[in-house]
Amino acid sequence: MKTLVTGATGTVGAHVMHTLTERGAKPRGLVRDHAKGVSVHGPDADLAVGEYSDHDSLRAALDGIGQAFLTCGNHPSQVDWETTFVDAAAAAGVQRIVKLSALGAQAGSPVAFFDAHARIEQHLRAAGIATVQLRPSFKMSTLLAGAHGVRQADSFFAPAARLRVDRSGGRHLRRRGRRVVRHSRPADPLRTAAG
Repeated sequence: MKTLVTGATGTVGAHVMHTLTERGAKPRGLVRDHAKGVSVHGPDADLAVGEYSDHDSLRAALDGIGQAFLTCGNHPSQVDWETTFVDAAAAAGVQRIVKLSALGAQAGSPVAFFDAHARIEQHLRAAGIATVQLRPSFKMSTLLAGAHGVRQADSFFAPAARLRVDRSGGRHLRRRGRRVVRHSRPADPLRTAAG
């Protein structure tokens, strides 16, 4: 079954493309920029140039596809984009969509991207396509994205709390109050790799 990977040049989508290729599959990547897609995946990669808001490009990208991996960066248009993709996939006869969502996805949540993911999940279920919804709480691939800001501010900012970096050994982050938030398990492989 042929797989379409959306966001194929993004952090997660690129990993999905590489993993499927390493396992012998020949996925098709949906990219906005063909040159960037080639630079990430090589000249032999099956790439479809398109946008979530462009129905014709989605129809072409979904031609011959049996399953899709759906991911999109958080954006005010995310619900419109991803539900448009779901509708195009249903019309194309896609049998399964694996959706990268978020832990905490809940319609009506005051956290905009939790609400967005929940509304997309509801639309996906209503479309009648088999679905797998991935709801990670933490992604190692994005752990260091804010390192420069943490270094500059000497603080780590999270949606629910403001954490202060304890510089007495760098072994944990302290939240206001007494509770210690430990990140030793995810940090250990990075510490080892970085030397």
